[in-house]
Amino acid sequence: MALTKVSTGMLSADAASVDLNIDAGTLFIDASANRVGVANTSPATALDVTGTVTADGLVVDGASSGSTVATFTSNALVNTPLLVFQRSGGAVAGKIAYDDTNTAITFGTTTNHEVRFLTNNTEKMQLTADGNLGIGTSSPATALHVNSGTANNVATFTSTDAYALIKFEDNDTTTETALGALDNDMVFRVGAAERMRIEGATGNVGIGITDPDQALEIGAGGKLKLSRADNARSLQLFADNDFGTIETSNDPIKIASQVYTRFDVNGTERMRIDASGNVGIGVSAPNEKLESSGAIRVLGTTTTSANSGTLSFNGTLFNIESRGPDTSNRGTIGFYQATSNGGSGIQSMVLDAGGNLGIGNSGLAYTRLAVTNSVVGANIETTSSTAGHEALIVNRQNSDGVAIAINKAGAAVGNIGVRSGDIYLSNGTKSLMVSGSIVLPRGASGEQSSGTVSLGTPNNQFSDLYLSGGVVFGATGGAVTSKTLDDYEEGEFTLVLSGTVAAGTNAGGSRGGFYTKIGRLVTCQIMVANTELTNATGVLKFSGLPFTPAGYASRGFRGVVSTYGQNLFSPADGYFSPAIDIVNGSTDFYLIQTKDDGNWTNVLVDNQSGLYFEGCVSYFTND
Repeated sequence: MALTKVSTGMLSADAASVDLNIDAGTLFIDASANRVGVANTSPATALDVTGTVTADGLVVDGASSGSTVATFTSNALVNTPLLVFQRSGGAVAGKIAYDDTNTAITFGTTTNHEVRFLTNNTEKMQLTADGNLGIGTSSPATALHVNSGTANNVATFTSTDAYALIKFEDNDTTTETALGALDNDMVFRVGAAERMRIEGATGNVGIGITDPDQALEIGAGGKLKLSRADNARSLQLFADNDFGTIETSNDPIKIASQVYTRFDVNGTERMRIDASGNVGIGVSAPNEKLESSGAIRVLGTTTTSANSGTLSFNGTLFNIESRGPDTSNRGTIGFYQATSNGGSGIQSMVLDAGGNLGIGNSGLAYTRLAVTNSVVGANIETTSSTAGHEALIVNRQNSDGVAIAINKAGAAVGNIGVRSGDIYLSNGTKSLMVSGSIVLPRGASGEQSSGTVSLGTPNNQFSDLYLSGGVVFGATGGAVTSKTLDDYEEGEFTLVLSGTVAAGTNAGGSRGGFYTKIGRLVTCQIMVANTELTNATGVLKFSGLPFTPAGYASRGFRGVVSTYGQNLFSPADGYFSPAIDIVNGSTDFYLIQTKDDGNWTNVLVDNQSGLYFEGCVSYFTND
């Protein structure tokens, strides 16, 4: 009922002990507690309203620091709004509600609008109508969207425990799947166990291992698998108790480098393939397709060192070694050529354990060198232009004897041997030996033998014999001064006719001849034909013999001559036909005529044309 009368005592100056109840509890003032109740007579707070309050510019000011400013109470148990936000006359837009059943507070909008969170009157966070939460962004694209602006660290998740993990789950996840931090490392957990770790101190990644010491380390027998785009083929890297393995499913392995490929074992380089394709084993700069600083061993079907072959170099010698399974079966070294159809190789050369070498012949029959070739035989040569490069060295140790034996069809036909430091070529009966600068006829084994070896036969003659010395003949008896024929020469010479008082002039015709010199003996054919001599006086003289005469007891030499057109002393005066008179020690000669029981006289000059002289003379010379 409406209030129509107020007594004087009710509104006294001091009504501390009198309560005011208007309209049966519509407005109640509790004088003793200084509280006002609206729609209730037992206010629990300074203002206790039961029902809906509509206020325009409502300000609630707390009485003191730390006191409750406003309390909103509902007796309803399920999701009853305590505060509702709406425009004047509009629909409810937001609310704060309390659910006593779940002891929960509900806060948000009741329409299709976002909820914004501000600080310093600036939006910092927004929950969109579709449920996306944006921090630092007003348009989150996912359930949680954080934008830190220019800050590099977008979010920080901290735990006071040993791990700080973020878990990930989908509809089918039944076990822990998380990533997070452990100390300074980043860990990845699957199935409630650590599967991968990135070390904070080194950046090393460990898969299946918690302390990786390399940039990437896979532990616990794990494998690194690299698959092709279609997953049809793959490459795996893994290690077991015995090996580190690179394995492919159905592909070759390619290792590519623009400079060189290096293989290290125990921290040391062991092999390298350089940019040119050369392979070095223990060599960092190989100059050949394969270069090794140590021996190369090839094992047989029985893979033991006793059944193997090696290539090695000891600093002085290059060695090829073959080892048999025991001392009675020492290895044989074979050299093979591939067949034209690509079949198994054909043996070209073999060296057996006894030191026997066969070329084109595997049946060595224990000969030191056996060569079988139906086309060209053996060819041993050197192509070096440097002096001192031998094509073949044959060395017979200690005793004299055969160094090279020569057979035909298995039968001996001769040999090359050594005797007292000299070499000889023998046919098994006689031999020729080179001793110093002398070629000697010798016996079958290079022993001394005189007068038993001939040079040529009537039907097998030598063409030319070139000598810088002489031919020495055996003793023939008499007072022999020399047995050496040291010269043979043939040639032509030219003569000049003159007078001993006045030389005069030669003209026309021919003047000269041929000569043959054998040892010291010179034989000349003299021919002067159709020659004219003018203005000459005195004795007729011929000049121009090819060699200087050296006569016995300083005497000259005589020869025969015939003349035509030359005035001679008359036979009627007792003169004989003229002869050639060679003066000792001079290349001049004269014509002389003799008388019976008289002296010889020189023929005088006859100046006329058409002179002819033909003759022959032999003389000795020391030239």
